[in-house]
Amino acid sequence: MLIKSTTFFPFRRHVLFWSSFLIIIMLLFCVLTILMKRDKFEQQGSNPVIATIGTHSILCDDFLALYRQLYSKQWEMLTAEERKILASELLHTMIQAKIMLAEAKRLGIDKDEKVTSSVDNIIAVLLSGRNQRYIQSEQEYSTKELKNKMIHNFLIMKVKERMIAQEPISVTDADIEQYYQSRPADFVIDKSTVHLKQLVFENTRTGQATFRNLKRGSSFEKEIVRLQKRGQECPELIDIGIIEFDELEPEEMDNISITNEDEYVAFLHRNGEYIINLVVEKKMKGKIELEKVRTKIEEIIRNKKQNDIFQNWMDIQYKKLPVKVYQNIVDSALTIENVVYDKNL
Repeated sequence: MLIKSTTFFPFRRHVLFWSSFLIIIMLLFCVLTILMKRDKFEQQGSNPVIATIGTHSILCDDFLALYRQLYSKQWEMLTAEERKILASELLHTMIQAKIMLAEAKRLGIDKDEKVTSSVDNIIAVLLSGRNQRYIQSEQEYSTKELKNKMIHNFLIMKVKERMIAQEPISVTDADIEQYYQSRPADFVIDKSTVHLKQLVFENTRTGQATFRNLKRGSSFEKEIVRLQKRGQECPELIDIGIIEFDELEPEEMDNISITNEDEYVAFLHRNGEYIINLVVEKKMKGKIELEKVRTKIEEIIRNKKQNDIFQNWMDIQYKKLPVKVYQNIVDSALTIENVVYDKNL
């Protein structure tokens, strides 16, 4: 047994040697693979491309600069999934902006002098007085940067308008009726509310005279000026805001409940004050009739149809150019160091 053991021992050493050698080779292979990947990333630089739009590209630093501006203060309150969703939305907004600016150039819209003239007029207003201080302290844009940014926004708007105008949009009564019937919960008021503006008079006779003038077609503003000129009691106009009917004084409820909008209601309060209310808007509990929201629904449907036309056009551009997003680089860039602290500063 001892002789067999000693004759077998060299073979065991041989196996151990080759096993160790293979393990070392595998470790070296892994290290080399990691190094090659790192070198490839370093060849891209610390500012890699995160999306390509045809021959154009979006760099990581440009994306992070905007992401940081928009969401750095909310970072701690967002979940990881929410951060990724916001990043995706922002990146595609940047992609679409590049596509539309290229389209503006192709269509010659960027040569339109009206665009430049409109932007110059807006900038002139923004750079005057307090607005200039706001731009310099809050946004830190130079005049040239601000002008370029606004021109880009104008061009994007013009391209979108042109794309939408290519297809006529109509909203039929059937469209409106279908939208109204399919969303019953959107057109129900749970609580009766009223929006009031108010004048309170200590002198009842002055209040009554003011109320008579209002009923004849005057306004709160005109009556305040009239009272000021005569040196009479001139109460301050108070915007009560939107309140529920249950919060009204008994005297107010009795009167306002039977009035229409834009109507003046006056009553003598139990404390002796003469109060005039302007019913700016009134919403009664219950289902809203279709005719009261027809215009609003039509606008909603029209906007949706316009957005659908634009999105269809944009989908075609994504495929034609094509557009490619390097999602893994985007996800790896969303760190607290990049977004909140900005490691480049």
